[in-house]
Amino acid sequence: MEQRIFFSPPPHKIYVEAFGNESKKICLFIHGGYHSGVCWNQTPDGRLGWARLATQHGYWALTTDMPGVGRSGTVDFKDIDSRFVIDGYRKLIAGLDGEITLFVHSLSGFIGFKLAELLPGKIKALVAIEPSLIANVQEQLIPTTETDTLVEINYRTLPFKLDMTKPAIATDVLIQRFTTQNNPQKILFPKDEKSVAQYVASLQPQHPKLMYELFNINGSKPPIEDFSRLQNTRMLVITTPDDPVHKDDDVKIVNKLREEGCKVEFWEKGFMGTGGNSHMLIVEQNNNEIFDKITTWLEQ
Repeated sequence: MEQRIFFSPPPHKIYVEAFGNESKKICLFIHGGYHSGVCWNQTPDGRLGWARLATQHGYWALTTDMPGVGRSGTVDFKDIDSRFVIDGYRKLIAGLDGEITLFVHSLSGFIGFKLAELLPGKIKALVAIEPSLIANVQEQLIPTTETDTLVEINYRTLPFKLDMTKPAIATDVLIQRFTTQNNPQKILFPKDEKSVAQYVASLQPQHPKLMYELFNINGSKPPIEDFSRLQNTRMLVITTPDDPVHKDDDVKIVNKLREEGCKVEFWEKGFMGTGGNSHMLIVEQNNNEIFDKITTWLEQ
């Protein structure tokens, strides 16, 4: 399999790992919070990730690390926010020769929908895996405490503290959320000790400003301004029914998009309607079967 690496120009410096033969049929993958492009390349137990699987379907697959994350290297800490990240990907995608199928997961969800609005002729399809809420359907969150260095919030009765001076490290609670779900009889995340250790080692520090905007603190998340620009992009939203957050949130995105005349397919019951997957379904034991179903949808 042909493989090469390149970077988008400064100041964004997005690391891009390309798999397969270069073509105009492109899949571009953007990771979620605390992750990097590694999660699209390979599963923790060594099986092919979605990017490599995409090459088997004739796609040129591009995985990325967000600006300032992992292999993208350092970016001035004060420059990073969602608008900076969106602008970096907008420039990267605009420079690609072909039609893009954009894959986003979790935190990068609202970024993907914004990119589809900014690049309606370039992004042919958007596949959103348990995406973060778009600002248009998310309440503005007012912090209980806010200084230049510390922000405290209550999000769905859960207290959060954001240290605005440094990136946050994934906690044990977050790791548990990424690897399990409410149905312990159907855990599909690779649970052997070596695989879990590989997964934890792959996690990256998360910039606090992106978390600030993820929660839409003080209305900081950039909204979709013109839904008509998304009407020619095919969209697929996939939700894990055992995820208590996304099973309630993702339907709000889908309903709003449909209300605005957009074409959205919603797999609200997960892969084949059976449940069992967690938030990290992209690396779980049935990741190959899920991706095959997605490519069937793309080729319809």
